[in-house]
This record gives sequence, C-alpha cells and structure tokens, in this order.
Amino acid sequence: MGSKIYLILRSRRRWRLEGRALLAAASSVLAALAVALTLSAETAAGEEPTPLPCATPSPTQSRAAYEEQSRNLPPIALPALPIAISGLELSFRPEPLAVTQSGAIAALAKAARAGDYTTVVCAALAEIPTTVLCLFDDIVTGNLLFYRAASWIEGSRAAPARHFVDGYESYADALKPVPRTVDGFDLFWPDLKAYYDAALAACAQDRAACLNRFESAVFERLLLPLAAERGNFVLLGAGYGRTAIIGHEILHAQYFLFPRYRAVVDCYFDRVLPEAAREEVRRDLGADYDIANPFLMRNEFQAYLLQEGETQHLPRPRRSYRASLIETLRQSGGFPVMPILP
Repeated sequence: MGSKIYLILRSRRRWRLEGRALLAAASSVLAALAVALTLSAETAAGEEPTPLPCATPSPTQSRAAYEEQSRNLPPIALPALPIAISGLELSFRPEPLAVTQSGAIAALAKAARAGDYTTVVCAALAEIPTTVLCLFDDIVTGNLLFYRAASWIEGSRAAPARHFVDGYESYADALKPVPRTVDGFDLFWPDLKAYYDAALAACAQDRAACLNRFESAVFERLLLPLAAERGNFVLLGAGYGRTAIIGHEILHAQYFLFPRYRAVVDCYFDRVLPEAAREEVRRDLGADYDIANPFLMRNEFQAYLLQEGETQHLPRPRRSYRASLIETLRQSGGFPVMPILP
C-alpha cells in the first residue's frame, strides 16, 4: 500500500511539473504571437511599432552609422595574388562582397567550388567593415588552418580554453584526416593574436604548443599584415556548401564588431528571456560550448537563434523568440545584417 501511495504521489508530482513546463512553453509562444500581431497591426495602420524592451536606438551606433564610417575608410587590402601554403591555396576577391545582394555569396561559393579540396577563397564583407569571409570545399581544409586557434580561444568538450590541442602534427597534412573538426569559424583578431603570442612563448618548452606550418604561414602572410593595416578584424570560415553555417558566422561578426548589436542581444538574453528559457539555452549549448564564458554563450545564443536554415540547436527558443529579437535589433538601429544565402 505504501509503495502504491508513493507511486501515486510521484505521478502527481510529475504531472504537475510537466503541466508547469507546458504552461511555460505555451506562455512563451503566446507572448511571441502577441508581439507579432501587435507589430503587424501597427505596420498596417502606418504607425511606428511600439518600442520593445531592450530596443534602444542610437544614431551614432546604428547600422547606417557603421556603414557610413566604413565608407570613409579604404577597403581592406587583401593580397592581390594567391597564397600557397603547404599544398593549400588561398585566393582573394579584389572587391568587397555585398552579402545582402542576391547571388553574391553564391558567386563566392562557385569560386571555391571551381578548385579542389585544397582551395580556400576569401573576400572582405561590404556590410560589416573589417570582416573577411573564407569558403572552402572540405571542412578538413579549414580546420588545418584554424581549428587549433579556435579551440584555444573558445575551448571545447575535450579541453578548456587556453589549452593547446595535443598531437598538433595531425593538423599539418592536407592529405590526412584531422582527429577533430568544427563546421565553421568566427575568430576575432585580439583572440587570434593572443593565441599566436601564447604559442610562440610556449613552443620552446612544449612542442605540442608550436604553430604548425599552415598556421605559421597564414599568420605571417595574411593575418599579421591585415592587423597592421586595419587593427581589429574578424575572420570567418565555412564550407561553401553549408549555407546555414555561413549565415551563422556572419551573425557572429556583428556581435564582435557592433557594440549596439551586442548590447541589445545581451539585454534581451538577461531581461526578456524568462529564466526557464535561459536555462534551456544553457543546457542546449552546454553540450558543445563553454557556457561558463558569458560572452561566448550569448554570442552563440544569438547566432543560433537568428540564423536562417536548419540547426539542431535551440528549436523551442527559435520558435518563440526569433521574430521578437529580430524586431528588437531592427528598432535599435537597423540590425541585423541578414545575408542572402544560396
């Protein structure tokens, strides 16, 4: 009898918990629907949409202001000739790539596809100053160049940040599969420079920390000259066939480079998302990212929430909050830059 009572009580408790979860999910969906209906009605009536929480316009930090500032600067001077790196070839588009124009990313992908698995094609982005996007055929190619730096900067499931990937020789041969890969890269120059300096300093005592020949060449022939010319920049990389990842990485660049964009995202995460939704984000991203790093977690949150196309991450938050965050960013200065993907 006692065990029956225990089972009944446990079942009732489970039903209460499940009922609360369903109510919370329903409330989130209804809130998002209410925002969408309100905005739709105001737009139809020719009215300005009601300001949303965290929507704080700043004329000097709007997307238009950033674009105006970029027009007053010379374009990033990418190398005029291809760079050959131990069997890989990096080539560069002479003009900035307007990712919000139909066919622009498709043309860059076509140029990457025209080569083989050793080809990397890069272009500066017109809409996001000081950002360079590189596309390649084989994800191994991109990982030979950037995985060790990305892992040191962000950490991984296998190792914390500021940890050099062991067995670096596995990341030094274009013909051998590397042991671990990621699908895309978003690398901010201050972080890349910190990795470069740390690797040089540690190399004498720890061979595993030394830059491989791909890394040495890409720093010396591309990244260090770019930094000397322009200072901070963002380097993005993705396989040309992974269109959703290309869009995801472009969203990362905006979080790095646009202070207003980053402030709105952070405010939205902290003040608009209920705690249950924030905890869902932490659980979801914690499988692949260091969620103890608040900058990294918020950056990944906004990129997965806003990206076009399929992703296994944040399915419920995407349904409930994506439209609301996009509108909040729009009201805060015309963000985000949403690329037209192939």
